[in-house]
Amino acid sequence: MTGVKGQTGGGQPVGKASSGKRAAKAGGTRDHTVPQMYLKHFAQHAARRQYELKVRRLDKINEPFSVTPTGIAAETGYYWGISERFQRGH
Repeated sequence: MTGVKGQTGGGQPVGKASSGKRAAKAGGTRDHTVPQMYLKHFAQHAARRQYELKVRRLDKINEPFSVTPTGIAAETGYYWGISERFQRGH
């Protein structure tokens, strides 16, 4: 190891996949189960580069609330197999 941050022993830069694996082990990735690109098409344009969706929880169907595409349909560690969904066996 060269001791330089972001490089391996051979002097090659560490890719995003490697940093993603480290973040996943620490529980730090936020993975979307529905791509944000799709969610933006259903959202209303609120301001420059800001979108807003009206959503409802199944247990509170009569109480809609606003959320951004970055704040919905996401789980920590979903693609790395460490999300709560995988741990519960669903």
